[in-house]
Amino acid sequence: MPWPVYSTRFVWIKEPAGQKSYTVPIGHVAVVKNVVARSYLSTAEVWLSIAGVACWVWVLSPAASAGRGEQLHQVAYGGEIISLQTAGTGVAAMVSGFLFQSPPAHRSVADGADPPVQLMGDYADLHE
Repeated sequence: MPWPVYSTRFVWIKEPAGQKSYTVPIGHVAVVKNVVARSYLSTAEVWLSIAGVACWVWVLSPAASAGRGEQLHQVAYGGEIISLQTAGTGVAAMVSGFLFQSPPAHRSVADGADPPVQLMGDYADLHE
């Protein structure tokens, strides 16, 4: 596993509703592990997208003062965007996870292709 690994908050939104994003630096891989959202007043909507794909959506209607948390395991490669968007009043949301330095074979992703798998250690010897 490439080092160092950082636990980090990628994006957060506190009222007013809107959109915030984080671009994974080239040479790194982000793993989104948790998303939490809270509505303090009324109807709320929260969307989490990674690399342009909505991977978590929460719609709360019409109850007030409710929250939700979800454990995820979604990967974003260097150059991809983690985006959080909210709608409604009194909405707050946060996305966190790990940020890894990636090996040279994983430095960036283009046109939606996953980077090649790089075997390390004893497993690499099995495939030579």
